[in-house]
Amino acid sequence: MTDLASTTVSRRRVLAGTGSVLGGLAVGRGTARTDRSTTPTIVGHRGASGLAPPNTRAAIEAGLEHDVDGVELDVRRTRDGELVLFHDPVLDVASTAGGVVRYTHSEDVLDATVGGEPILTLDEGLQALADRSVDVYLELKRPGYTGAVLDSVRRHGLSGRTTLASFDAPALPTARRAAVDTALLGALPRDGLLADAERLGTGLVSAHYLPYLTNQFVDTVEQSPLDVGVWALFESEETIRDVVAAEPDMLTTGRPDLANEASESSDDGGFLW
Repeated sequence: MTDLASTTVSRRRVLAGTGSVLGGLAVGRGTARTDRSTTPTIVGHRGASGLAPPNTRAAIEAGLEHDVDGVELDVRRTRDGELVLFHDPVLDVASTAGGVVRYTHSEDVLDATVGGEPILTLDEGLQALADRSVDVYLELKRPGYTGAVLDSVRRHGLSGRTTLASFDAPALPTARRAAVDTALLGALPRDGLLADAERLGTGLVSAHYLPYLTNQFVDTVEQSPLDVGVWALFESEETIRDVVAAEPDMLTTGRPDLANEASESSDDGGFLW
């Protein structure tokens, strides 16, 4: 039996795809893109970390239930080489286990829980997304295991809709050579982040939301061929609406429910303030 949730394509995805077909031929390196959409692609941060424990199956399902266009997950490697979905370098911060992830055996990591939910391997997370019509964004928390991540992506048939992202530039060239999309992340929408992304050859550059600076960052990147993303760690209705109003290509948020509401308000004629 066909799962309707796995075959539904969001309205944003259809509109973005149409714009890419019409405008993509005119795009060249060093040329401003002309196919920008005023409605951002919405990506669930760590699945949907504002609705369920981050990077867990529950968070992935919560994102899918709220019509995300993509799901972002954090990837770390254990002492014995297992790829697991976990954000912090230290297990003590958000799980029932203790120790540094990269110095801890996978058996101990995978016995732990986050908010009552099991920690997943990368393969388990990708399996949950393989038959869903969403893009996959994998944040590599360190360099050194990009090739292993790519192997897992290929096993699940997801190479064509996966982007590997990192704050750490050395984690990305391997993916670029494998013709998999990449994204450079920045904690701040700083000067030079766009230049760094262009030098690396990434297709997306994304930075943390900051009042006032986000609009300038989006405007600057939109003069290039790169997609521009913003993520809102301060998950309030006001900050998410402010990001949507800046019109980035992508919004990564742990509250896709609020992002959908903000996008719909924008589509209906703008915000009322």
